[in-house]
Amino acid sequence: MKNTLMLVLSLLLGLLMLAYVVSSAGINEIAQAFELLSFYKYLLVFGFYFLIYLIILARWGIILSNIGHHIPFSKLLSFRLSEWAFGYITPFSRLGGEPVMAYLFKRESGISYRQGIAAIILNKMMDFSAALMLTLVGVILFLLNYSSYLSKNASFAVLFVVLLLSALVYLFFIKIAKQEGFFSRITAYFKKIFHSSIHNSIIMVEKEMQEYFRKNRKKAITAASVTIITNLLMLVVYKVLALFLGVNLSFIQVLMVFALITIAYLVPTPGSLGSLEGALALSFYALGYGAGAGVAFALVIRSFELVLTGMGLLFISYYGVKLKGLN
Repeated sequence: MKNTLMLVLSLLLGLLMLAYVVSSAGINEIAQAFELLSFYKYLLVFGFYFLIYLIILARWGIILSNIGHHIPFSKLLSFRLSEWAFGYITPFSRLGGEPVMAYLFKRESGISYRQGIAAIILNKMMDFSAALMLTLVGVILFLLNYSSYLSKNASFAVLFVVLLLSALVYLFFIKIAKQEGFFSRITAYFKKIFHSSIHNSIIMVEKEMQEYFRKNRKKAITAASVTIITNLLMLVVYKVLALFLGVNLSFIQVLMVFALITIAYLVPTPGSLGSLEGALALSFYALGYGAGAGVAFALVIRSFELVLTGMGLLFISYYGVKLKGLN
């Protein structure tokens, strides 16, 4: 009941933000941007977007092989789409689907929860590391050039959050690569909050992650390189999509857009509803291209995400995952 209430409230918040952004940008201005995007252009951008999704999936294969497991690509794709779909409908769209992935690893491929969670954390941290690196550059560029569109408090809060997350992610990799604990140190410090069984479980998962770096450093480096490549390719997707909507973004402007999209994904609404549209409306308006083009840009990205979510929900149904029973 508590989780349902949280989901409903976050959904309402997202819908309110979306309604405000759309009304502020103007329906006509949004429609004008969409008129430039033909169906074939849309398919081209979606194909490129899905290709990046598949490359990210290949990184999953590298991580799993380095801890001694191999899952056929088609099955791994179904796992990943299931995880994506479940996460997308939760308040934290980029963090909610991990239990489904761990569950499918265990039930369908015999990977222990300890190893599955270790692989999931490593994959997620790689995503964060590359995205935050580009986001930090984009945020700094945006604040240097367009700080007047945000209050001083908002500018400071955004920069602080990005810097803090970047520091934590890179500290995680340093500690794990040195065969030291990261999460276990936090749980050890807050003994009254975390039960000893939780602390011990975290130590076991960290040992799996430490083993990952110890086994084959070449594979670890390859997985990290794939992460950087996919983020750079995403910049290309954003550039091409903007061109198809009549906006010629420079490389620096694409970095700014990328940064604001990453920040929007941190807002706790299902699928970043409202925050994604708001962030892109703000960025395109600040860059002088009009809020309507930004909203149209956001809606195209959302349509890609909804297609993947629909596919994932079908796989969840196929595997018979009981959402209520996951914890």
